[in-house]
Amino acid sequence: MRREANIEDWRVFCAIAKTGSIHAAADLLGSVDSLVSRTLTGLEKSLGCQLINRDKRPFSLTASGEIAQLHGQRLVEEYDHLVEELQSAPHQLAGPLRVGIPPGVLDGFLIEHLANFHRDYPDIELSVVDWHSPMPISFDSPNGRLDIVSAYGPDPASPEIVQIQYGTGLVLPCASPLYLARHHYPQSPDDVRDLTGIVFYSPLRPMISSLQRNGVKKTLPWGRRMIFYSAQTAKATTVVGSGINPGIPTLHCARELKNGSLVPVMPGWTSDPLKLYLYMRPESLRLRRVRVFARWYCQVMQEIHNKMDNDLSPILEKFFAGTDFDFHQPSMKMPLLLNTD
Repeated sequence: MRREANIEDWRVFCAIAKTGSIHAAADLLGSVDSLVSRTLTGLEKSLGCQLINRDKRPFSLTASGEIAQLHGQRLVEEYDHLVEELQSAPHQLAGPLRVGIPPGVLDGFLIEHLANFHRDYPDIELSVVDWHSPMPISFDSPNGRLDIVSAYGPDPASPEIVQIQYGTGLVLPCASPLYLARHHYPQSPDDVRDLTGIVFYSPLRPMISSLQRNGVKKTLPWGRRMIFYSAQTAKATTVVGSGINPGIPTLHCARELKNGSLVPVMPGWTSDPLKLYLYMRPESLRLRRVRVFARWYCQVMQEIHNKMDNDLSPILEKFFAGTDFDFHQPSMKMPLLLNTD
């Protein structure tokens, strides 16, 4: 067999590329230096090109080595995932499960719920990573191939993956009373020409540049802007009175709205509600543990959103008064493909 057809040879090369030395790679793999060195030499000879520059410490990759690392790492991960899935009994509630969740949702709302999930399903080895990658949806992460990703959707560029909308999230323009006391309360987007916009940009959802009310859409003509790439930082900057935030999800500003550190502005003017989606690889969906977690996640998030909207009902009713917008969003039914039997 040619060396490049041996997955373990690629595993050795990737370990060397990652660690920068034969000895460190041997430690990582639980092998010995001489075997690791022979494997690398044999792989390079079989490929007919040099992958590693050995004249400096730590080792560096050649141009061919950079290409080999990119594809070789994916090859090793795909192989490991293939074996893992084939060896997993599809109907057992046991085995590894890798999930990507936006950090604001993960840190702010799901820690206790995830602990409860682990208590109820202790044999499912749950691995959760912060997820904030752009469309199209990719299941690749530094921590391995993911089974489930939570994001905003849909993703029309990826019709081959499973896409489930489990709810919607309201988004409100907000400001701090501190800022409004120094400036003025805007009634519509036309009133922000002399105000500062606290604008949040994320690969998960587009920057808000306009608002709409009763079918009328208007651009936000900010006098000045501050742009942030962290939702938490953008909200914190708004709370301390630095400007108007054109759209904070109610999920992330409910506490501030209730305690009065933020108030809605531009009544009735809002951006489209966020469509909350869960994405899964079709091959992962055959596993019962994946379906169980997906169903659990959708139910938990629906409950969180419903409670939040109910708590904010007096504020939302006042904000949307005189508009044709119904903020009472019905819970969505679980699709049959999430049947856990």
